[in-house]
Amino acid sequence: MKKALLAGSLTMLALLVFMFTQGASAANEEYPVICIKVTTTPLVGMSEVFFGFHSNATLGYDSLYDSPAPPPPFEGIDAYFYNRYGGPTGVEDRLRRSIYPILSDANWTLYIVYYSNKGSTVTLHWNMTAAQLWLGDLKLLVFLAGDELIEEIDMKQQGNYSFNVPRDSYGEKYQFIVKYHCEVDRTPPEIYKVRPKDTIDVATPVIKAFYRDPSGINTSSVRLYLDGVNISEIHVTESFVSYKPSEPLQLGVHTVKIVVEDLHGNRAEKTWKFKVVTKPKVEVLHEAKVADLRLCSVEAYTQVEVNIEHPSPTFPVVNLTVMPGSSFKVGWFNVTVHRHVAELPPVAERKVYLYLEVSHNISVESASLCFRVNSSWLEQNNLPPENIVLLRFNGEKWIPQETTLLRAGDSCYIYEAILTEFSYLAIAGKPEVVDTTPPTLAAQAVVKYLG
Repeated sequence: MKKALLAGSLTMLALLVFMFTQGASAANEEYPVICIKVTTTPLVGMSEVFFGFHSNATLGYDSLYDSPAPPPPFEGIDAYFYNRYGGPTGVEDRLRRSIYPILSDANWTLYIVYYSNKGSTVTLHWNMTAAQLWLGDLKLLVFLAGDELIEEIDMKQQGNYSFNVPRDSYGEKYQFIVKYHCEVDRTPPEIYKVRPKDTIDVATPVIKAFYRDPSGINTSSVRLYLDGVNISEIHVTESFVSYKPSEPLQLGVHTVKIVVEDLHGNRAEKTWKFKVVTKPKVEVLHEAKVADLRLCSVEAYTQVEVNIEHPSPTFPVVNLTVMPGSSFKVGWFNVTVHRHVAELPPVAERKVYLYLEVSHNISVESASLCFRVNSSWLEQNNLPPENIVLLRFNGEKWIPQETTLLRAGDSCYIYEAILTEFSYLAIAGKPEVVDTTPPTLAAQAVVKYLG
């Protein structure tokens, strides 16, 4: 059914072009007709329409259901028309052209039919992937009315092609310019940071890799292998993949491999090793707990409260008041409380009370995070309550966040910090430095000049 609809649409477009051609021919050479044909093969015809034939296919290209064709021109190409005598073409000139694709099982053709009493410039620009180049030569063919071929150009380059069209029998001509530019994305994604690295003393580390690509990441392509085993229980986003083993790893060297592709099919992979030297007891105060927001449809800039409770507190360890940056119907926050995180650098000159690992799948404008610190821990570490601060790890170093002491509880102090980004967080304090330097006596020297 879809094939019939598409074929009918193309037939209607072909009739429209035929009307343009006939109208121009009857205009006594006042409006010369130009047909610009961009194709992966010069042999595509109207009868070769096999694109989107599967009953479950959509109107666009579907890799699962459609024949192996490159991205169709109406999704990956822009055609711009400009009046040679200044400025973009007006409404009248826009009505004097038609752009439509012809698609086959392995090729596509774009037809641009244009007639005008002025010279014009046509700019063609689109992206192709390296994987699509095998599908055929990309050619630009320019026709006059009557199918007179003017030129055939290799479009896998870029440049300008100029040709003149006779205006009338007196020899006057119009100039048409075709500018063509094809960009081929051959660059794989960049895998720019992995962890853990080197030697660690944590038996259940968070294994994580960060990646990026200007064209975007195909998240369904991400694969993570641990010691040759394809891990299915991974958390994948457009910027990183992570996995935390549910059971302690064996002592010794472990090998991790990540595979990722961008939206153009370019593939990157990276392999690294780390070594587990001990099997300490995993000191996680609170297992990762999802604050499920599926039951509420949240509008942008509407506050949402997320509570993560300690197993036996008198006050929640974490209370988040989130201001989403965009509306959503389904959302989640993952907050894990750690005693230590071996793969992170130490927090310089500070005593760390707890580490928090926060991840989410919604856009966050800002968030207020409340937390408590036990009074006994402050006393043991010689920490004044006002010296407590929340720090955020930005991938390179720990950055202090705006932190306020709200009040003192029965056995703890309550703090609030304002955040606009989440990652690893650390609740830490800076001990007071007791000055043991002996006092110095001030001395005054009097100098007299003898005359």
